[in-house]
Amino acid sequence: MDVDQHPHTGLSTLTFMLEGEIVHKDSMGSNQKITPGSVNWMVAGKGVTHTERTPQ
Repeated sequence: MDVDQHPHTGLSTLTFMLEGEIVHKDSMGSNQKITPGSVNWMVAGKGVTHTERTPQ
């Protein structure tokens, strides 16, 4: 597990970028670059770990 990964259970998160970019990675296999105007919606259900960090 990536040191920045953290868990969520039974909730949804919504990320909407206004400027810059981040990369979302999660334990369900998603790997998505989120750029201005993009949306990422993660539904945790019974549990998921994820990170969102600025690309290198």
